[in-house]
Amino acid sequence: MPHRCPRWFLLLGLCFALFPAERLQAKTFVLMTENLEMPGGWVLETDSGLNRGARRYLTAPTPAVESAPAVGAIQMPHAGKWRVWVRSRDFAKDRPGARYFSLRLGQTRLEHRFGTHGQEGQDGWAWEDGGTIQAEAGPLLVVLGETARHSARCEAILLTDNMSYVPEGVTWELHKEAAVTQPVSLDEASRKNFSPAAMTQVADAPTAKLENEHLRITFHTGKTDTGTAIGMKVAVKQGAEWQPLQEHADTASYRILSRPLESSPTISRGRVYPTWDTSESPTVKVQAGDSSALTRLGPGTVPWLAGHCHPLRPIAAEQVDAQSVHLTFAPTPAGRLYVTWVLEPGRRDALIRMSFKPAQPGHYSLGFHGPLAVAPAQADDWLLPFQFHDWRFPDHPLLLLNSTTPTPMTLVNRNRVSCALVADPDQIPYAWLREDHSRYGFGLRNEEGQAQPMLYSPVMGLPGSRSEGTEISSRFRLWVQPGDWYAAYRGIADELFALKDYREPTTFSLTESVFNLLELMRDEAASGWDAQAKGSVQIESRNVVTQSSPLVYLSLYLLTGDRTLYEQLARPSLEFLLSRPSAHFAIESEIGDNYYQHQPMQGPVKLFGAATYASALTMTQGRTGAFAELALTADQQLRRTTPNGHGQPFDDALALYQATGETTWKHEAVALGDKYLAQLAAPAPLKDPGDRHFVNVSYTSNWEGLLHLYEATGEKRFLTAATEGARELITTLWTQPKLPTRSQTVKLNPGGVYDHARSIWWWGNGRKRVGVYEGPATEGSIDTPAPKIPEREVPAWTVSNIGLGLEHPFTYVRREGQANILMSVWAANLLRMSHLTGDPAFRIAARNAMIGRYANYPGYYLDGQTDEFRRADYPVKGPDITSLYVHHIAPFTASVLDFLFTDAEVRSHGQVIFPTTRQMGYVWFDSRLWGHAPGHVYEDAAWPWLNQKAVTLNNPKVDHLLAEGHGKLHILLLNQALAEQKVQLHIDESLLGRALTQTHLQAKLNNQKAPDVPMSHGVAEISLPTQGFLVLTLDEVKLDVLTHRQAPTAKTSLPTLPVMERRPLGQSPWQALATRLAVPPFLWQDFYAYVNCGLHDAKAAVLHYRIGDGPAQRQEVTHFPFEFSVQVEDPQATITWDMEVQLPDGTWAKTAQP
Repeated sequence: MPHRCPRWFLLLGLCFALFPAERLQAKTFVLMTENLEMPGGWVLETDSGLNRGARRYLTAPTPAVESAPAVGAIQMPHAGKWRVWVRSRDFAKDRPGARYFSLRLGQTRLEHRFGTHGQEGQDGWAWEDGGTIQAEAGPLLVVLGETARHSARCEAILLTDNMSYVPEGVTWELHKEAAVTQPVSLDEASRKNFSPAAMTQVADAPTAKLENEHLRITFHTGKTDTGTAIGMKVAVKQGAEWQPLQEHADTASYRILSRPLESSPTISRGRVYPTWDTSESPTVKVQAGDSSALTRLGPGTVPWLAGHCHPLRPIAAEQVDAQSVHLTFAPTPAGRLYVTWVLEPGRRDALIRMSFKPAQPGHYSLGFHGPLAVAPAQADDWLLPFQFHDWRFPDHPLLLLNSTTPTPMTLVNRNRVSCALVADPDQIPYAWLREDHSRYGFGLRNEEGQAQPMLYSPVMGLPGSRSEGTEISSRFRLWVQPGDWYAAYRGIADELFALKDYREPTTFSLTESVFNLLELMRDEAASGWDAQAKGSVQIESRNVVTQSSPLVYLSLYLLTGDRTLYEQLARPSLEFLLSRPSAHFAIESEIGDNYYQHQPMQGPVKLFGAATYASALTMTQGRTGAFAELALTADQQLRRTTPNGHGQPFDDALALYQATGETTWKHEAVALGDKYLAQLAAPAPLKDPGDRHFVNVSYTSNWEGLLHLYEATGEKRFLTAATEGARELITTLWTQPKLPTRSQTVKLNPGGVYDHARSIWWWGNGRKRVGVYEGPATEGSIDTPAPKIPEREVPAWTVSNIGLGLEHPFTYVRREGQANILMSVWAANLLRMSHLTGDPAFRIAARNAMIGRYANYPGYYLDGQTDEFRRADYPVKGPDITSLYVHHIAPFTASVLDFLFTDAEVRSHGQVIFPTTRQMGYVWFDSRLWGHAPGHVYEDAAWPWLNQKAVTLNNPKVDHLLAEGHGKLHILLLNQALAEQKVQLHIDESLLGRALTQTHLQAKLNNQKAPDVPMSHGVAEISLPTQGFLVLTLDEVKLDVLTHRQAPTAKTSLPTLPVMERRPLGQSPWQALATRLAVPPFLWQDFYAYVNCGLHDAKAAVLHYRIGDGPAQRQEVTHFPFEFSVQVEDPQATITWDMEVQLPDGTWAKTAQP
């Protein structure tokens, strides 16, 4: 009998035939709004916060965005019914539903008003159901914000044919495929409104010419579709030959932007890129499929959309004299432009003077697009500091204001020739940089997406752009130089802006600052030290502490020999490192902040890798085996530093090599270093970094780590790569406004107030801003009056921003005055780079960041001209005008010591040097640490020593360091001033065990034997030459520094068996862990035990222990964290222990006997 299929099977086959294979699975895809082809008046924002609900999204910066919706098109895979979900942001506690917007897909405008969900969600982000649409297969027009309100935000649009699907959580964790975008059609004539017509029939012979030893600029007559035009060619001298910058004469061009007087540009404040109301730009019709929309070319960051754009070429060139050419332009409805070019003998730069006579009152901006434009892939490099360099390139045309550019310039390099447009330094007044004082805007991406230096001045909506009919003028410079980008950058910074080593100490030396910092650390109330949580308060989070550099406290103990410092700060920090899972920690209930979500005590701190744990092992001379164990993972692999900063795996391998001396770790460090170099050399996709990345992490390579790797291996390729990264860093440091003269003064605190940053921070379970406000824990903002600070006049150079850097773009521009930072922890590494490479720019940058800026911990953000933070009692009494992030005190102290010791090292050419370890991993806080071993002061072995009373000086312009060993005291004197200094030195003979009535100090000045220095009754009079280095040695001293009693003898082997003791607690999921801490001079041991449970997992814990054959002892803890510290005076004693824990149900769980 033939086999027959059941009827139901035939019907099922018919169903399959009716539906194509791709319809058998539901289709869901996501369109990120950043990928909309025409953002219109919407602006792309970036969020890299710890608790971010979105990464990159569009926001409506002005109400006028309704006339300029964001528009794009996607490919619909099939016809049918689709459900639409939109991810938007609302503010449940701040006018919820006020920031709404519309969405149209094709011809269907969704009825739902988005941005009105009222949920706190993830930082205010949530998915909103937009209902369903019917769509045909093919291109579908997406129109965002035909109705929109100020500050509306949209991250993503999700479409699905699965009607029951509900997206939840952040977009990147949905793991849905990306929408396939399609180009929209646009009248190309609309795009050409912003570029002058191309030139033809360009004459070979110039109409006018400027030439000197370096540059040749020629002006040539040609034709356009509107008549005669003048083009320009530039050539640079290379040896005996002239190398043309670009063959075409029509690359360079000019712009006039105009708006009626009554049409305010409404430039948006507090953004990295100035953003304008584009209502004066042309309306264009965009189409996809059978649908269309009206918008404006955008986004609002495009400078030539800030008003009516008049693209221009000159119509005549007149040779005024050998050094100047005058260009004339045809009249426009806005007015008429005149330009003069000047090239003086011997200069690499030409001066351009633009003069515009408006036809009527209005708002105006003058633009120049430079004589070099290339596709990014064909450029050698570019630089628009601090934001664009290497792989960082704008997604859309935009400007950076001169208040935002550390060096006000924009540069493109091709064929090893740099072409840059630079602000005229004389046009930038000496004042703290502010957005609303900016006269220049710099661009890098032109209308065609090419890399081209562009400059606009005045900037639409900023000073000088409004005219009642009077002339508008601007001055800037064209800099052309052979060589790489760095050569041109250095030329501009050094020659145009006269950058130099300009700083001197004023009231306190760096050495005195170190001792003030030590005193601050010991003051738990002032330093925010929480003894129970074992860290400093995190002022951005309630009840949270942060350990950003836990090994610094151990280093300070080793340098001072102060056991109380060990017990108060160093030991708790080591215990934190062992037991806490994160650098942020809280002992209170969940508080919903953005830094910490409660976790059990399941250490070690995962942020740190072998670079930290191996350093801790070295600093304890290999006696604390737990750090050796934690340098590796449970499966004996290298514990890698979490990429919170820009540390790399080779840093961890290198630290293990330096701790153990095992060459296998050295080989691994080199292999991992080479792998990192390959990553740096590989072509990277171009990307706009946005405004939420740490500049010192994301904008530079791990040059500090490469520097360490070079010093350990001698492999030059690592130094070469480190040099490039350090160069990138110094372009983010300020070189403007131009340095004032030494006699110039500036008035601080006008009106007796300093009215800038006034956020009221968290301080444990309260709110506080030192010297401004202290009160209970309340949510929301707290209004306080501006701090009253006496008005006074000071030398202008003392409060200059030159040499300072920034944190990231958003925090730099978010204040009324632009906010530099005072956390220049990279300075010591730049000293080493200068010594190794011979590049003085690195030393200049290091000194300008550190010298004469501090008396104690200065705080973090500096957003105005003030020296208030240079008081010794500033972090204790305030008023806090720089944001006292007290968890930065330790890394800041490390950076100052690193600078001092490194300065002595490089001034002595390595003849005064001490062994170091390294603290790194937390953002860019990366410093060398001292104190664990003796080094050398020339031929003498000696320990570095910190002691405030032993030696004092009466001149703050001279720093000093001490070293001791074998009956000798070495005093290292470093003149930090720009002139010869006289200093009186006093030695406290009561600390040295010998009389100093009449004696002599042996001397070496700048590494050469010098005459002995006489001393009478402990006092010596000394003269030091400019930035001189003097080493004085006193014999026959009797010192007994606690931590110097035992030097390390050998490298350490890593354990093959666990060192941390781990014991299960009955049937509970928790364990009791214990270990022993041993630190120099190894006269005692510290027993540390803890339970790895969380806040609500236990009620109490009891430790039972016995030291050797001694009596049984117990400790009880009734609060989280359940941990115990026992100091045992016999370093060799055995410790037996067990623990019991009371669980939430009242029962007790006990450890099993080992």
